Formats: sequence, C-alpha cells, structure tokens
Amino acid sequence: MTSIANPSLELTRGAAGPDQLAIATTWRVGDQDRQMLAGVAIATAWQGRPWPSPELLDYTVFGSINGNTLMHYSRWASSDTASVREQMQDRWREISSAVPGIERLGGHEYRLYRSAPGADAEARPGCYVTVRAQFSQPDARRWVDGVFDAARTSPRPVPGLVGAHFHVSLDGRHVLNLAEWTDEQAHRRIVNEPGGAVRDAVNLFPGRTRVSFERFRLLLHLTPHSGH
Repeated sequence: MTSIANPSLELTRGAAGPDQLAIATTWRVGDQDRQMLAGVAIATAWQGRPWPSPELLDYTVFGSINGNTLMHYSRWASSDTASVREQMQDRWREISSAVPGIERLGGHEYRLYRSAPGADAEARPGCYVTVRAQFSQPDARRWVDGVFDAARTSPRPVPGLVGAHFHVSLDGRHVLNLAEWTDEQAHRRIVNEPGGAVRDAVNLFPGRTRVSFERFRLLLHLTPHSGH
C-alpha cells in the first residue's frame, strides 16, 4: 500500500549508501487547474496499487507556484531502477488518460552530494526552490564546492532558508539544488538583494552554460506503508 501525506520532506533521510539515487523529472501541465487535476490523478494512480519495490524509498511530487509544471522527485536505495520503473508505466498511462496533453520534459539521475542547514533550520518548509545548473564539462561537484567555499567567506545568515540540498547528476554536468524555505516571500526577498560572494560563485563559474530557478510547493509525499 501507499501512504500519502504532506509533511516536511526530510531530504537527508533514508538509506545513505553510495548507490542511493535521486531521480528528478519535470512535467509541463499548463496552468493551475490542470496542475490540480494532475495531482489528484497521481494520488489516485498510486493509492490503487501496491508499492512497486523496496528499492523505491519514497516518491514526492512538487507543484510549481505558477501552476505550469510538476516536479517528480524519487529516491532509490540503489541505481538499479530500470525494471521497477518499467513496472510503473501503468500509473503514467492512467494519469495521462485522466489529464491528456501533459508534456513530459525529462530529467536526470542524481546523487545527493552536499547539504547545509539554513538560518531557520528548525522551521517547517513552506516553499521549495529548485536551482538547476548545467555545465559544458563534468564540473558539477567543483561548482558546488565553490558555492560552499563562498558561503564560508560571507557567513551572513539567510533569513527564511531552512536547508539546501545539492544533487549532482551521474554524468557530472548537472546540479539540482533542492532548497527549503519558510515561505515564498523569504526567497523573493533574497533574490531581490544585491549580489555577493555566493551569487558570484553561482554565476561566474567558467564552463557554466545555464542557471535557473523555480519555486514549488509540496503536493504529495508517498512512502511504503507496512502493515496493510
């Protein structure tokens, strides 16, 4: 069975072995009404079926604040996911039937590389912000290390930041920072502030081809639920 809840997502929880994998993919749904319909369809598709495999630790769906996209974020105990993901195709077919026209934009396989608590580490997140960076060479880990080094040189607390979790793709060319914030306004305030060492480390790294961010709210957090 599947347990569906809307808690604070514990991004560092679960198996921490070297093979643990995170998969993040994006769906474009178009607007907030279709985003809501897709969220209901996803919940229905998962509730009606058994948990696909012990290898799947949890499955989370985020909805963009602007209503345009959904981000699917799943964590796996190992990198051997192909057969399980094939078994999950019936779920995707059911969702596509309920909400036709969803555009699947793809994604990447990652491993969690580094995490850091924020100034409000004990707060419950109300907004999640994805920062995605792409590189022409496999420099993702070096870029993340540079961001952490810059943060140490300017240790001013960032109000509203709960935590930042940097994932590096298996090919080393992509970073996904899944950052937890107390609310959307806290993130907007920091974006509007003048740049500093951290922002320079993000934007001035040689070989960086793209950096973008998007704000989300947590829609569904699905976990295996024993005893049913």
